[in-house]
Amino acid sequence: MKKLALSAFLPLLLVLTLHAQKRVVSQATFRQAADVVFQKTIDYLLEHDYFIANADRATGFIQATQFVSIRKALSAKSGEQRTYNFFIRPGDEEHTSTVRLQIHIATKMFGGDIHNKTYHFKDDGISKDQSLYDEVLEGLKGSGYPPAALN
Repeated sequence: MKKLALSAFLPLLLVLTLHAQKRVVSQATFRQAADVVFQKTIDYLLEHDYFIANADRATGFIQATQFVSIRKALSAKSGEQRTYNFFIRPGDEEHTSTVRLQIHIATKMFGGDIHNKTYHFKDDGISKDQSLYDEVLEGLKGSGYPPAALN
């Protein structure tokens, strides 16, 4: 009986492991030069209230942060600190660019008691939530970029 249960459990574990390792799409290609895409990315971030922590045109790197509040009753989470790393590179074809995105999440947690509130950040690592990447990359596509294709 134990062998039967184990043989039924192993395929399920393999399927769940492969599903959990599904890679997120974190790259988009645009039909504009890297310098233009760099400036339009900066403009997009400013227009949508991101805090630009670092921007280096020469390397095509932009780092921006955003705090997203979580307002749920009886939750220890009070929000997420999201750090967005953009890597803008010239594309393979002339006048194309590739934007790669990496999103790091740190959850702001509540601790202590009502009279002695304490907060700390729990490092959740690189996000695997495809919807977060889609939101930003689709936003960039809709802000004056002519997209070549969403990779």
